Amino acid sequence: MAQDSKETLKILCIHGYRQNGQAFRERTGAFRKITKKYAELVFIDAPNSVPPLEDAADGDTVDQRGWWFSREDDYFRAQDDTDCCKGFDHSLQTIQQAFQEQGPFDGVLGFSQGAAMVALMCGLREKDEEACPFKFDFVMLVAGFKSHSKPHEELYKIPITCPSLHVFGDTDKVIPK
Repeated sequence: MAQDSKETLKILCIHGYRQNGQAFRERTGAFRKITKKYAELVFIDAPNSVPPLEDAADGDTVDQRGWWFSREDDYFRAQDDTDCCKGFDHSLQTIQQAFQEQGPFDGVLGFSQGAAMVALMCGLREKDEEACPFKFDFVMLVAGFKSHSKPHEELYKIPITCPSLHVFGDTDKVIPK
């Protein structure tokens, strides 16, 4: 972990639903340029393949990924109240593997569903820090939301003590502020 202000931070980047690591990397170009002398950003892919939208153009269907689904038919909607979180455990394993193979990480950055995933990781850490495979010093949550999957409810019961930056847009049409 970075302890000296001159040392570069290493940050794991968790993309949003219907993205992948490469797409997230490309969409964060300005952020990467500003932070390149301070941080190394590592982008990974969610393990769950998302079926293409019926009305999607061919170029919009390339390797779309998600961290979990709110329905058994591989569909996700952030506002769904559901008992389903299909693919969530596999995603935790994927992230744990990234920590083992590419870490350690000073922080974790998540966007949209990825930010929700990072918040759930924080909940897991608060629940049992010693047993949690994710070790990090801070999180950045961009356009995040609370999961409405009932199996995730217990991870919101303990206040998060990890330093966090929350970024949201007043005009976001997908996630209400």
